[in-house]
Amino acid sequence: MVPSLSPHFLSLDLEVSKRDHRIRAFAAVRPDVEQPLVFHGGDLAATLAKLDDFADGADFLLGHNLINFDLPHLKAAKSDLRILNLPAVDTLWLNPLGFISL
Repeated sequence: MVPSLSPHFLSLDLEVSKRDHRIRAFAAVRPDVEQPLVFHGGDLAATLAKLDDFADGADFLLGHNLINFDLPHLKAAKSDLRILNLPAVDTLWLNPLGFISL
């Protein structure tokens, strides 16, 4: 059997209230897991614990404006999340690379 060359990552996007700066919703997907993890309200702390479990085995996090927006909100909500220790790839920072002419 040929080993998979696909990286194991977790892609994450948060929706945060402009009024109180709290996480209102989020979605997390992994290419190696069939079902996404989605939060639309309810017990945020419990769902963040599920997010940590969902991320087990991921090599890095992927998201748009992940470093300066999503991660600080996650840290404020639950500073002991294991996913906060994963390397982060922020597509906002990668975007300018698409406009470089060689």
